[in-house]
Amino acid sequence: MSDHGHDDWFRHDSGEAPPQAEHAAHVNTTAIGLTLLAIVFGVLFTIILMSMYFVQYAGTRLSREMEGVESAQPYIAYRDQSERSLNGFGWADQAAGTVNLPIDRAIGDVVETYGQPGVRASTPWVGPKPTSTTASTAHPQAELAMQQEGSARDE
Repeated sequence: MSDHGHDDWFRHDSGEAPPQAEHAAHVNTTAIGLTLLAIVFGVLFTIILMSMYFVQYAGTRLSREMEGVESAQPYIAYRDQSERSLNGFGWADQAAGTVNLPIDRAIGDVVETYGQPGVRASTPWVGPKPTSTTASTAHPQAELAMQQEGSARDE
């Protein structure tokens, strides 16, 4: 140990290399400034690029939703199934003996059956009782039912 109470760890002997210069004693401010500018402009460029992509993506998605391109698919499937049901033959309820007929044929059969003189429907009108002013305009079926009730009372 030395006289001053310090260890010898801080002393250099003649076999060691000469002392090195201080690290970072000379800072290259130009390189640091250019690096900082590159980072700032890179971040700004990335933000602008991402915002442009987001605006384009959001606009495309909004137009698809507004135009109903994707939301129309369930409707189209329902419409096609309804068309097949209205225009096709098949069992509606086989246990009850109920069948599906094409709507045009079913309408024609009903008109043919009940359009003959003297034939009337066995089920009475169950709708609201129309007033005399609205019977012919709002409820033509109700007017027919009222006429049939009147003819039934006369018999």
